[in-house]
Amino acid sequence: MSEGSIPLASRISAGQERWAVYFSLFLDESGKVHKGDYTALCGYVSTMDQWGLFQQRWDQLRFKHGIPPIHLSRIVNPSSRDDGWKKKHQEITAGGVVWEDWYQRMLGDFAELISSSDVVCVGAVVDAVAYRELKEAAPEDFLLANADSNVFLLQNVVTSALDKIDVVDPVGLMTICIDDDRENAFEYYRSYWNIKTMLENPNLPAELRPRFERFKTRVDQISFSGDNFHPALQAADMIAYVSRAWKVDEGKSLNDPLRQELFTHLFAHLTFGGTQQPKIVSRANLEKLAGNTAKSVRKAKDEAECWGI
Repeated sequence: MSEGSIPLASRISAGQERWAVYFSLFLDESGKVHKGDYTALCGYVSTMDQWGLFQQRWDQLRFKHGIPPIHLSRIVNPSSRDDGWKKKHQEITAGGVVWEDWYQRMLGDFAELISSSDVVCVGAVVDAVAYRELKEAAPEDFLLANADSNVFLLQNVVTSALDKIDVVDPVGLMTICIDDDRENAFEYYRSYWNIKTMLENPNLPAELRPRFERFKTRVDQISFSGDNFHPALQAADMIAYVSRAWKVDEGKSLNDPLRQELFTHLFAHLTFGGTQQPKIVSRANLEKLAGNTAKSVRKAKDEAECWGI
């Protein structure tokens, strides 16, 4: 990527002969880390310039429909809380319109906006029950024995985002913004610093060091914000909710026309025709990862003892 092709607002100096692009990753979570069956952490990454254009289009679409910030759990259960979505539900149904029909069309507009934008989808859905059970049974198989699945998710998603960025700019820097959920914000902040300082872990296998070196040198900061201020977080809410629903409802609700629409239309647009789907991390995947990590950790310890370290 030449200097002239990089938007000025996204460029920072990375040396006398090089400009690096600044990317921003926006993420939201769906599901409970400590007690849920599946937990999803998903979102989109792009340059700051593109996010500016995205915000203008998103806010204009919200203005067209006359709606509060997008929050899928509120949209599918509008009466559970006394807020803007409850009022919108009353307004729409008062005219005899079926709520589910209306919000499917409305969400389709936002999904199409995402699919036509220059953003990239990243994410992961982990079997949280399996993660908790495996960690409890064999904590030595985890680099951080006290870490919850959100540490694993954050590491996985950030690695995927950096992989995407590397295709166009192998030195591009990135910031992370996560939806400001009071229950989980501190957990993600701790997760960020656990990953950021992983190079100091004496049990870190040599083959994993490049991954964490990249995190340390290229991930600039983590922040938290409400979706009221960032349309990108509302987009992240959509892909996180739909991705987790896809896994939770797998084989259960496919006879429901509304769920079929959710899966076929929304998911297709949110993942660019299925080409950028969040990863599904099953129990089998976790068992394999834990086994490989345990082997690498034992190898690192054996080498350290061999050299008297």
